[in-house]
Amino acid sequence: MLRFIKGILKHPLETIGFLLMLSFLMITLLDSLGVLTIKTFAAEQRLAKHQKQEIITTNEQPLRIVIPKVGIDIPVQNPQTTDIAVLDSELRYGAVHYLGSGTPGNGNMFLFGHSAEAYVVRNPAFKAFDGLKNLEKGDEIIVYGQKQKHLYKVLNIRLVSAEEALVDFSSQKDMLTLSTCDTFGQKQDRFVVEADYLRSESL
Repeated sequence: MLRFIKGILKHPLETIGFLLMLSFLMITLLDSLGVLTIKTFAAEQRLAKHQKQEIITTNEQPLRIVIPKVGIDIPVQNPQTTDIAVLDSELRYGAVHYLGSGTPGNGNMFLFGHSAEAYVVRNPAFKAFDGLKNLEKGDEIIVYGQKQKHLYKVLNIRLVSAEEALVDFSSQKDMLTLSTCDTFGQKQDRFVVEADYLRSESL
């Protein structure tokens, strides 16, 4: 025992290094056996990122869209077909989510709705997307699902010719595309708004 103490006094740095290495090995062994749980900052970051991804990948349908800047607050229809006659019919009840496009927080979600600013109409759904052309970059758009609200920020607003493709469904970017229309199948110019996905929050 005396010889061991003399050895420590003679080589203090080497002894401290040895003890630290021994402690690390013991902690690692205990942790691998489940006896000791170690939470590091990096591990907590990985957990938070995983939890965030679980929220983002929630595959719920859009039920309502709200755009405070221009006073839009309307329900969203989710027909399970791309038949033009059905889509036109659904436009009588609000905005329409195009089947095959993204969902909230997942891919490029395409919503379209009537705009009748120049006409007097009784059905408010025919004025669902009135005011889209007045949006500006950075304006907020909120899409509500059953359990979450999904926030977007306007990226650009443009007038699109009838011959131009509206939405790139192959895009993997999480975003929102809005389009005005009088009748979905007609060849006519329309205003298109593209917005970047920000985050999802529980209701």
